[in-house]
Amino acid sequence: TWVQVMVMLAAAAPMLAVQLTPAALAGAAVAAASAVWHARAAAVALETPGAKTGPSRPGPAAGHPTGPLRVGAALLVAVMLVAVALLVQAAQAWLGDTGVMAAAALGALADAHAAVASLGTLQAAGRITEDWALAGVLVAVAVNSLMRVVTAALSGGVAYARRMALSLLASGGAAGAVLGLMHSRLT
Repeated sequence: TWVQVMVMLAAAAPMLAVQLTPAALAGAAVAAASAVWHARAAAVALETPGAKTGPSRPGPAAGHPTGPLRVGAALLVAVMLVAVALLVQAAQAWLGDTGVMAAAALGALADAHAAVASLGTLQAAGRITEDWALAGVLVAVAVNSLMRVVTAALSGGVAYARRMALSLLASGGAAGAVLGLMHSRLT
C-alpha cells in the first residue's frame, strides 16, 4: 500500500510525495517486517509434528482469467478512480477541507489509492494545504486498512483478521508517528 501511495503521489503531487517519503518508508518497513515475521512463524508451525496445515486453497474457477491482463478489473479500477476523484472534489467545493477529509475516508472504503490521488491533485492545484493532504492520506490508508481487516475476517476467520489488523495497525502507526514527529519539528 505504501509503495502504491508513493507512486500515486509522485504522479499527482511530487512535492507532497517528498514530504510523505519518510513516513511511507516507515510504514512499508514495518509492513515488510511483519510479513517476514508471519512467514517465519508459519514455517515453524509447518515443521512442528502434528501441526495443522489448514485447508488448501482451491485453484481459480473455470473461465476466470488468471493472467496479468484483466480488462474488466482494469475498467473497474478506472471507474473507481474517477468516481472517488469526483466525490472528493465535490465535497471540497461543498464542505471545504472537512468535506475533503470525509470524502477521502468514504472513497477509501473501496480504494485508498483513488482517494490519495485525489488528495494529491487538490494539493498540487493549491485547493488544500499540504497538512490537510498528508492527514487525508493517513485517513485514507487507515480506513482502507479497516476494510482489509473486515475482508480478512470474512474470508479467513478471526485469527487471520487479528494478524492482519496487528500488522496494518503497526504499519499505519509507524507512518503516523513519523509524520507526527516531522510535523512537530516544523512547528
